[in-house]
Amino acid sequence: MMLKILLKLWWIQKRRTFDWKRLGLFIYMMLCVIVGLCAGYWQAGGELDQLTSRGEMGLIIVPFVVILSPFELWMKLLLKTDAAGMDDYLRSKPIPKATWNHFLLVTNLVDYLNWFIPVMVLIIGKTLMPIGYALLAFCLSLTQNFADGLMITGIRKAQGWEYKLPLWLMLLFYYCISALFMIFFMHWLGAIGSTIAWFFITLGFGISIYAYLCYVKHYNEQRSQTSKVGRIGGSSLFSMEYISLLRSKRLLRGELLLLGIMSVQAYIRSMGIDPDNDLNGGEGIYVFMTIMFSSLILGQWVFSIEGNFFHGLMTKPISVFDMLWRKFWFFILLNLTATLLLVPGIFLGYWSPLMVLSAFIFCAGINLLYMPTSLFSKRIDLFSSAFFNYQGASMGVNVYAFVTIIPIIIYSCLIVFIDNTLIVDAILSAIGLTMLAFSRPFIQWVAHRFMAKKYKRMEDFMK
Repeated sequence: MMLKILLKLWWIQKRRTFDWKRLGLFIYMMLCVIVGLCAGYWQAGGELDQLTSRGEMGLIIVPFVVILSPFELWMKLLLKTDAAGMDDYLRSKPIPKATWNHFLLVTNLVDYLNWFIPVMVLIIGKTLMPIGYALLAFCLSLTQNFADGLMITGIRKAQGWEYKLPLWLMLLFYYCISALFMIFFMHWLGAIGSTIAWFFITLGFGISIYAYLCYVKHYNEQRSQTSKVGRIGGSSLFSMEYISLLRSKRLLRGELLLLGIMSVQAYIRSMGIDPDNDLNGGEGIYVFMTIMFSSLILGQWVFSIEGNFFHGLMTKPISVFDMLWRKFWFFILLNLTATLLLVPGIFLGYWSPLMVLSAFIFCAGINLLYMPTSLFSKRIDLFSSAFFNYQGASMGVNVYAFVTIIPIIIYSCLIVFIDNTLIVDAILSAIGLTMLAFSRPFIQWVAHRFMAKKYKRMEDFMK
């Protein structure tokens, strides 16, 4: 009876707060995958027909579904927003713990994020293999998605790393078993036998996750509290930067999605390209934009996060210059993180080390262009949605956004009009080092301008 009431309340809430942005993103991802599948089938249709005629496609069901699992977890970790624990209102009602766990199970079964990948697997399977194999792949992928959905729900419900660790260990054990299964047992069992056997293994994995989800407890008041208070210094100002990023789903999701998309795009575009000629072919622009965009997301919102509590910051013994200076170095740290993602491409021969280094130095220097946005930025909500959100935008921010196009124009002109890649790398490094050399006096000038209009800025942050 209580389960029906919970499902009714859940359905009413979903109807009232239906997220059209998530549905639009879901449809967009579906269209991207469908277009990619059609293009791939059109280019390699003959080879796929030969594999299908030999009956070899059934053996790829288990590896294909398992390979998609990390992508499923990453997608659900970013987009899945269902409740994992009861709020204070539901705790005041006579709802048994078992009923709430059954409610979590049912909501995972009807979540459309758990049906996205299986539908794609069914479409791919129908294209590459007989309908029977395609249905087997669909059932296996659906079971895998339900298990991954329960995994994300368990991570949200568990509080503290000591309670989240068993879930990650179970996932690691599952991946290890999958590797052993594909190496030693898959060819012996055949296509149908291996799919059915892995279906029961995945089902056992999902049942184990659900059993642990029923065991772990969730308390709203179980929050870690600071037991000591230290002075505000450089480390605390720097920690304020990454803590704001980690706690803000609007910025964190955009940062992760854009960084992931640009990194994958850089690798895809650079496959098979000679590293000595990639700049002249325009492929180096993807490496540059991967490093640049890692800090651009936060660079266009300088002091927009701090605008939620800037009145409190003005009462502390810290200067605006110190905050801008730590923010500038945090942007460089983001550029370095994106650069590390591109290091494997150096060993694979996709691009040269000098090209990546010069792009990093250039991007580190142009972070200086983001600092003036602190003079006209608006306050943004840390916990608002990450997609299609214009809260905090203003005419000044939109106009100044054209300034960020200047580095892209400079980079494009250099790789188009200069044939020697060493000269291009030297010019980019010189520009970046010059801007780094003038970073401190320029940030001091921006801080002075901010303090000259501090009362107006405080009024803007209150809007």
